[in-house]
Amino acid sequence: MILNKSLGVFIQGETLQLALLSRQFNRIKVLDLFTVPDFRQKPILELQREIARYLGKNKASNSRCVLVIPRHEVIVRQMELPSEAEANLTKVVEYQLASLVPSEEASVCYDFCVSKPGTESKTFLVTVFLCLRTVLESSLQECQRLGLRVDLVLPSSAAIAICFGLLPQQAKAETALVANWDGHRFEMVGILRRAFHLSREFAIGNDENLSEILKREVELFRSQARLQDETVLDVFVVSNFEGELEPDEKRYKLHRLSLLQSFGLEVAKTNLRGFAMQEHFLALAASMAGLKKKNPIAVNLLPAEMRVSKSKWMLVPTYALLGINLLFALSLLIRRPIQQHAYSAQLNQEIARLEPEVRKINVVEREIADLQRRSELLMNFKKSHRLALDALNELSKILPGNTWVSDLNMKTEAIEISGASESAAALPQILDNSPYFKEAEFVAPILKDASGKEIYRIRMKLEGGPGSLAWLPSEGPSHGVAPTEKKPEVPRAR
Repeated sequence: MILNKSLGVFIQGETLQLALLSRQFNRIKVLDLFTVPDFRQKPILELQREIARYLGKNKASNSRCVLVIPRHEVIVRQMELPSEAEANLTKVVEYQLASLVPSEEASVCYDFCVSKPGTESKTFLVTVFLCLRTVLESSLQECQRLGLRVDLVLPSSAAIAICFGLLPQQAKAETALVANWDGHRFEMVGILRRAFHLSREFAIGNDENLSEILKREVELFRSQARLQDETVLDVFVVSNFEGELEPDEKRYKLHRLSLLQSFGLEVAKTNLRGFAMQEHFLALAASMAGLKKKNPIAVNLLPAEMRVSKSKWMLVPTYALLGINLLFALSLLIRRPIQQHAYSAQLNQEIARLEPEVRKINVVEREIADLQRRSELLMNFKKSHRLALDALNELSKILPGNTWVSDLNMKTEAIEISGASESAAALPQILDNSPYFKEAEFVAPILKDASGKEIYRIRMKLEGGPGSLAWLPSEGPSHGVAPTEKKPEVPRAR
């Protein structure tokens, strides 16, 4: 947010007036007004504290300070010079200064501004403002005693012209006449095409008619500005004059400015809305002139040795350090993504380099796994044949001589046998007594054949015995070949 603040200072006799304004883009706001009557009679420390509190509460301790010098303490001289003199104007004004100073012994501070009557004119108007150095130094010392550092000193006429050039409501009034009435004196400021053109001041007696004086000044300005007869001049009157001024609608249009709002200014505090404009007009005009560093009327009566020169290179180190800090902060923000990207790229390169070797290793691992499956399959077949032989050998040993085995089915961890016997009921107990079998039981009722033999069918589980290697696998080989069922007949010789 761009926000400028400016302090206007006006010393009128024994009264000190301060006006504080702010400018944000094109909006000008009155922050606060401060008046100290008989300020020279107050203790200086107390007065300094009051001004410091006034600036502190408005956060304007470092604002630009503009001092305005009243018109009766400034000498205004005007010269019309040919356009050729513009190239070396400073020297020309110095040569003419001796004739402008009222006394040869007087030491003055001066400055000047330039205005052209028209774009095709071969001459231009130079207005020189002179102030006695003693008067100016006295005012500056007063400000120094109050703790105010002055940056710009303006004659009241220049401050008024700059003020009307900055007001948004008056932007269209390129040519106007401004009359400031303080109760005793009239100050007339003429503005021609937004440039300073005229400055006059005179005292008004009690028996003089203000309307007649105003008409006379209007006609004087019209003649000097060479206005057309049909042109209606805008006249702005800043005064507390209670009487009626008689306007002339064919020659000029009268604008009475008394309150701050009528002057086109925003007000920050409610207690200022009904404040009389003319009571702080010059302080407000000075404050408004300080809102811009380059004003259309570049006048400054402050002596050159007292001006604070601000080089455009003074802030270069600050901006350089700021730029370095911003670059450092930016590098910290982007360092992590860049490092991650670089690390990811390095990993991808390493993966691409090792990928052929990994594929070879995967092929070898698959070959090894296939060989292991084949080896396990062969071992399982070997174990199953050995176990079958052991089971047959055991059956031939423990079965009675009157028992025949006609069918033998060997499954996972179990054997089923069927056949004929003269005493089939005793067979389960005989089988359970063997170290190779357990849990022998009939799976079908005992029947008798035509010869009187008992037909039996017994199932039993295998159990590890002497010479047995292992049990059969619970599942077949991984390549899907089912285990072979063996049904050997074991005849038992009598």
